[in-house]
Amino acid sequence: MPYDYDTMAKNQKKAGYVKIRPGETVIRHLPPTTRFLHEDITFAGYKYFLHYGVPVGDGREIVICPKTKDPDDLFKNPCPICDLARELREKGDAESKNEANAISRKEKTIFNVLCQDSNGEWQVMILDANYTIATGIMEYVADTEYIAGDLDNGRDLTIILTPGSSPRYNKYEVKPKPNASSVRDRLPEDWEERLDLLVDRIPEPPSYEEISHMLGFGSAAPKQAARAADTAFVDTTPQKVEPAAQKPVEEVGVKNDTTDSASTKPDCFGNGEEIAPNSEKCQACTFRKACLTEIMNG
Repeated sequence: MPYDYDTMAKNQKKAGYVKIRPGETVIRHLPPTTRFLHEDITFAGYKYFLHYGVPVGDGREIVICPKTKDPDDLFKNPCPICDLARELREKGDAESKNEANAISRKEKTIFNVLCQDSNGEWQVMILDANYTIATGIMEYVADTEYIAGDLDNGRDLTIILTPGSSPRYNKYEVKPKPNASSVRDRLPEDWEERLDLLVDRIPEPPSYEEISHMLGFGSAAPKQAARAADTAFVDTTPQKVEPAAQKPVEEVGVKNDTTDSASTKPDCFGNGEEIAPNSEKCQACTFRKACLTEIMNG
């Protein structure tokens, strides 16, 4: 089954998501759970995997990779899309390699952070981090002089976004502030309750069998699926998205304009690292299909 936007959208009122904007965004990394307050924990966030541009029916969709169930053991939960990507890559020709790269799994990590909302108030929020940002945070967390999520002696982190010629060329940096500080005076009243919401944001992946049927391969083995891919996969060349194909959207933060000009597209359009499919914006964005096509064609 494709990514279940509706289920995740129901939780949006309970936990906000950080929006990384051009320039500097200051955050404070917080514990991933209140267990941290009572016992030692060895993790700083929750990792999961996405497949972008997966052919489903007449279009392309985002699918949660089954390896999300145990991201530290990639051999434990097989995934037909991962298997198919490997088989396509082994075929050796440029077209197969491009398709393999388009559908291969992409890593994301969700963290609890303290960040200012649109009103300038400090709130416990969720950072749905791309690989570059997550790596920057984890490098800091791995510092032996820093205890992950320390409320009294940690450091604020500055995420710097330098826009590129297009979203996929955006540059991200994570830099710690020079001095340690306590964060307790900035914590909202419900901060402990919000810490424990993070685990519920981990998307639930479909089973191997469900994905196989979704791809139209039934219970076919990976090699059979790879051979079937020549006809099962849609054309990967860029296609113009006709305005008539866009569904009307109501009460969305993105303007429902039928033009395809750059001025009406969201800042994250076409950026496979920045896109946050479990956000309300992605769930209802009028440019979602076009965005997937843009990401898929690299």
